[in-house]
Amino acid sequence: MDNLLILKNILNKYDLTEYGVCDYSCITNFLECRNAIRIPSDCKSVIVIAFPYHTKTELKSNLCNYARVLDYHIVVNDYLKKISNDLKEVFKDYEFEGFSDVSAFPEHFCGQMAGVGFEGRNHLLINDRYGSFFVIGEIATNLYFEASKPDFRSCNQCGLCIRNCPSKALNAEKDDFSKCLSEVTQRKGELTDNEIQLIKNNGLVWGCDVCQNVCPHNKNIEETHIKEFYESVELNLTYDNLSILKKNRAFGYRGRNLLLRNLDILYK
Repeated sequence: MDNLLILKNILNKYDLTEYGVCDYSCITNFLECRNAIRIPSDCKSVIVIAFPYHTKTELKSNLCNYARVLDYHIVVNDYLKKISNDLKEVFKDYEFEGFSDVSAFPEHFCGQMAGVGFEGRNHLLINDRYGSFFVIGEIATNLYFEASKPDFRSCNQCGLCIRNCPSKALNAEKDDFSKCLSEVTQRKGELTDNEIQLIKNNGLVWGCDVCQNVCPHNKNIEETHIKEFYESVELNLTYDNLSILKKNRAFGYRGRNLLLRNLDILYK
């Protein structure tokens, strides 16, 4: 059976339909990461898989969308292990190594080369089915898979993300991501008065989805079908649930003190 067909059948088992293959030899801009030692020395292909996390709600939330659900590192890595094991069952003489976020791979480039999405003006990948509300998982292997057709389309350049960016990090002249509200909520140490006011004005303890929420490419997208995500939604981080959520949410790595600081900015 064709390698790609076997891959498709395995991914269908987990209802993962948005994926592609990036030719390993085309990757030149690797990131510094200690996990690079896990990439097979004779790597030929990188399987790139989209994991949607979007959960719609009309209710107020002080968390960005990906932070409302179970830590995607935990969820994605679990799926990648299962998929890799399934692949090893078929291709016994080959290596399959999964990576979620923390890797030497330039994820956006690999995602585009694998045809999983194209880059929007806000620098997020956009998928036709899930918009930009998805994260990527990769499986590096020394087994050859035919590479997918790259997706180098452009977003419609409507400028809504620029005009609505609460901190003006997105700018028609030059973007400055040090101003990004999401970045500010994750910044350790003392914040400036302007940064504190930015958090207060937007009511967010962690992250920011404004550029995604206003993007036309995110209109009528599908919600996540991943059980681990849609069954774990918590809309708000509070003083009461902080100890629990910091253990299993993507923001937990930043530590209790930073999260308490952001809560204090909003509620004290």
